Amino acid sequence: MRLGRLESIYRLNPTSPPYTVSNYPPVYPLALSPLGRVWGPAFWYGRLLSWLSTVAAGVLVGLILHAFTRDQAAALIGGLSLLAFPPVSYWSSLYRVDALALALSLCGVYVTVRRPAGRLTVPVAALLLTAAIYTRQSYGLAAPLAACLWLGQAVSWRRGFALAGLTGGLGAALFVGLIWRLVSANLNDYQAGSLLQYLTDVWTLMPLALTAVGLFLLTTPWFGVPSWRLVAPYALGAVASGLTIGKVGSNVNYLIELGAGVSLAIGALLAWQRPPPGSPRRDRAAARAGHGPGGPRLAVPHGHPHPSQAGRGGPASA
Repeated sequence: MRLGRLESIYRLNPTSPPYTVSNYPPVYPLALSPLGRVWGPAFWYGRLLSWLSTVAAGVLVGLILHAFTRDQAAALIGGLSLLAFPPVSYWSSLYRVDALALALSLCGVYVTVRRPAGRLTVPVAALLLTAAIYTRQSYGLAAPLAACLWLGQAVSWRRGFALAGLTGGLGAALFVGLIWRLVSANLNDYQAGSLLQYLTDVWTLMPLALTAVGLFLLTTPWFGVPSWRLVAPYALGAVASGLTIGKVGSNVNYLIELGAGVSLAIGALLAWQRPPPGSPRRDRAAARAGHGPGGPRLAVPHGHPHPSQAGRGGPASA
């Protein structure tokens, strides 16, 4: 509401009324400020933005996977895995900045994967990644790291360093005057016991998925799986960012970016294990399931000809 009145949300002296502290950069409240001027203070439009951003993030995970693998089933499962990740499904209905930051960061990654050699890829991806950082500052690690390393290996290290420099420059320029206020607002004690409890809870909820992700990250480099070059740095960056959940006052939203890394790894693992579309192995598997290259086949009783044999001298032609 203060942004709608052109007032700063970052106060130099929080010891005087109205005793408010802004923990995050301004993109999320700026996006909601026009709605606040129209409908007044309310939770519904913030929650709607979070829900839409979560759905967009799931779609972007699927698009990233499809751009790599061309496997629609793996892309679909990867995108749905993000929506099923417990911290994401819980946090998506809250009036918080995390879902929008995740959607913006994944959009930046998708731009680099979809058109790595495009003329506008670097500036557009840098703007999206910077917007994610200015929604939640912790999103300055996993997605930028993955996008820069991917561009460096897929096209040239010159483009990778250009993306890193442009994203870092935009972030540094915009953070001038805000960094100390954000750091001081989030400077809390760290408790290793809290970190261990959160990690134990996640492992209890999805041990098989996390085991599969670990196997993908450890084994696929030896087989030259292309998606590893993007998924691995993203997942490792998300793990490093997620370890800050041990701070006092933290919650499961610190694991949302990790959920995106897990979903990307699950989809990439499935695509790696499945035969490529059009291969003899895929056709044989479809035939065993009752689907040949020509489509589904009808089941007929034993001793009777298939409908396609009617009129070829069989009993059905009599």
